[in-house]
Amino acid sequence: LTYIVSWNKKKEITCYANAFKMKKVNIPGKMLEHAYVTKKRVEQDPSCWKSNTVIVVDTSGSMRESDVWGASSRLHAVWLCVALDFIAHRLESGNAGPYDVISVVFMGEQGHTAIKLAPTTWQLYNNIVDQYNNRNLMAKGHGFYIPSLKIAQKILTCNKSSSCALSLIFMSDGRPSDLCSKDSILESVEALGKMFGRRLNFTAVGIGNHSSEFEMLKNMVDTAKDFGVQSTFVLPSMTTSALGASLTSTATTLTRTQTEMTDIKTMKQHNVREVIRESRRKALEEVVTSVSLEDYYLYRLDNVQRYVYHEWRDENRKLQYFYDTAEMQHPMAKFVAMNKKVFGE
Repeated sequence: LTYIVSWNKKKEITCYANAFKMKKVNIPGKMLEHAYVTKKRVEQDPSCWKSNTVIVVDTSGSMRESDVWGASSRLHAVWLCVALDFIAHRLESGNAGPYDVISVVFMGEQGHTAIKLAPTTWQLYNNIVDQYNNRNLMAKGHGFYIPSLKIAQKILTCNKSSSCALSLIFMSDGRPSDLCSKDSILESVEALGKMFGRRLNFTAVGIGNHSSEFEMLKNMVDTAKDFGVQSTFVLPSMTTSALGASLTSTATTLTRTQTEMTDIKTMKQHNVREVIRESRRKALEEVVTSVSLEDYYLYRLDNVQRYVYHEWRDENRKLQYFYDTAEMQHPMAKFVAMNKKVFGE
């Protein structure tokens, strides 16, 4: 802290937090050459990506507040933790590399892509350190959710390979400033959930002391969960260590997703089937009274046979089973309708 005192040093006038200075990493020449080659491959061949992470950072005026222990402002605390706890930590542990791409979107009155599809390397770390040390981060104006969510969706969908694990980290210190209804914000999250399901990790991080300010973040998490997305809302204490721990936890979840998608024999990540997911809540609550070709596959009864599956274990604990043919459940049935949306993973 820097204190401003009276001329006789007996009265404190004001004080402010000094910015923590981060040090850049010295990168050997061979590592730079390797990073250059892999960067070119990442740009030309998205199928080689292991993960695609988008970090949305609130840059509204309230992020100037100096109430996070260990940083001069909320925005600088976020930038510090992204560098140390999400990039450096993963590089040092071996859980990330140049085929794990990262984008950072600033959420202000308009969405702005500060970093786009950058490989996770020490060059990226040094880039963030430069922006932090040079005080290039500005917090001002309002924070609108929808423009940033649209940019995040565009980045997450730019890679058509279904073997790439996805992560969206949304960091904000309050309610959205969007003039539209909250349903429009939730529809943006719903669209991501329908497309990606469990392949997507979504973490909403609240930065502040009042949980009532984060109802929208909680609703976004609940909406994503409804479509099978691995979703978490985090409200860390107002310290850089707690904020950093929330990003480390997110990184661990992303690594776990990559592990689940990896074939043990080939050590390559599986392709995940590209389908539209069904809302769990809607599937439980909705009573279907009519169907359309847009939402359902229709089959004539003469092309369909219904079976009932039976299984049990005999006295030797060996699994036994058989299929029993059965009639359709309603004698007046003419067609069988199958929902095009998938329920579950």
